[in-house]
Amino acid sequence: MRIIHTADWHLGRLFYGIHLTEDQSYVLDQLVEVLQDTRADLLIVAGDIYDRAVPPPDAVTLLDQTLSRIALDCRIPVVMISGNHDSADRLGFGSRLLKSGGLQLFSTPSHDIARVTFGDQHGPLDVYALPYAEPPSIRQLTDVETVVDHDSATRTLLERVHPMNLNSRRSILVAHLMVQGGIGSESERPLNVREDGSVSPTRFRGFRYVALGHLHRCQTVANDPRICYAGSPMKYSFSERNDQKSVTLLEIDADQVTSQQIPLSAKHDLRQLTGNLAELIAAATDDPSTTDYLKITLTDSGPILDPMGQLRRVYPNTLHIERTLPLATATDLPSLELAQRSESIGDRQLFEAFYQQVAGSKLDDELAPLLDAAIEEVQAIEAER
Repeated sequence: MRIIHTADWHLGRLFYGIHLTEDQSYVLDQLVEVLQDTRADLLIVAGDIYDRAVPPPDAVTLLDQTLSRIALDCRIPVVMISGNHDSADRLGFGSRLLKSGGLQLFSTPSHDIARVTFGDQHGPLDVYALPYAEPPSIRQLTDVETVVDHDSATRTLLERVHPMNLNSRRSILVAHLMVQGGIGSESERPLNVREDGSVSPTRFRGFRYVALGHLHRCQTVANDPRICYAGSPMKYSFSERNDQKSVTLLEIDADQVTSQQIPLSAKHDLRQLTGNLAELIAAATDDPSTTDYLKITLTDSGPILDPMGQLRRVYPNTLHIERTLPLATATDLPSLELAQRSESIGDRQLFEAFYQQVAGSKLDDELAPLLDAAIEEVQAIEAER
C-alpha cells in the first residue's frame, strides 16, 4: 500500500495578525496533487486539523473543499484524528455519516482503541486511531486509577490492542502525542502545563509504523524509523524558517515499510534579515522574494522614523522588527536615577536619560538642537493655555 502521512494543518491560524487561509489553500492544493501523482491508497492526517476549538468559517470551508476533493473526487480514503488544538465534538460532528464517503474521522478515544482495516495483495492492514485526549478523560473512560499523565494514558489504551493482532497482521498507529526525544519548535502549544506530557517510545512496540502529529518538524524519534512525525505542511514560526516542509510517503509490502519525504512549497516563505535600514531597502532591488514573510533585525544605532512603513514599501509582508541596541546599565544612567528620585529634573535631562537607555548612546550634537527646539515649542503651547 502507498500511504501519505501528514499532520498539523492548523487551518484558521493567524500569523502576526495575518490570516493564513490562502497560504494553507496553496499548500493543500499541492497535497491533493501529491496524492494523485503517487497514486496513494490512503491519506492519514494525525491531528490539529484546525488551529483552535472554534475555527473561522473560511477554515471550515477550506477543510470541506479539500476533503471532498480527496475522498469524493479522487476516491482516496482518509483516516483523520483530532489533536490538542481541535474541539473533539465539533470536529467529530457527522463522523458516522462521513464513513460512507471514505472519511474515517476519530475525535474521541474509545474504550477499545478504534481500528480500520484496509487490504492489498499482501493481506490486511490495520490502522489504529488514537485521537488526542487529556489524561483525566482517559482515566474516566477506562476506569484505571493509575492513569495520571499522557504516558500512562497511552500505555493503558495500547494495552487493549491484542498482541496477536500486532504480531500476525500489519498494523499502523495514528496518534497525536509528544513522544520523548522529539524536537519541537516555537509554534507548538504545550500539551500540559504541569508536566511535559511526553510518552515513552517503548509504548509502540509491535506497530509497523507510528504516524504522529503535534511536533511541527518532520522527524523520526529515538533513532527508530518506525516512529515518525510528518511535521506541519507550513512554517508556523520563524524558528522553522530553515525547515523543508513536506508530507511523508509510506510504501508497505508484506514485510517492509519504506518512507520518503515529498517537499511542499510555500506561497510566502519565512525569512529573517539583519542589517541597517538603508542597506536592507537597497538590497530589495535585487531580492527575488520580496513578498516573503519577514522578521527583520535592524542594526541602526540612531533613531529611525517609521521603520515599518519604510520597509513595507519594498517588503510588503514585513511582520516583525526588532533592534540590536546595547542595554544601558543603571550606572550608565545617572540622570535617569535622578529622575526617579526627584520631580524637579528638567525635561531635557529626562529625555537625555531616556534616549541613552533606548539608543545605547548619548544625545549627539546634531540631535540636541532639535530636542531644545521641541521642548521650547511644547513649553510655549503650555504657557498659552
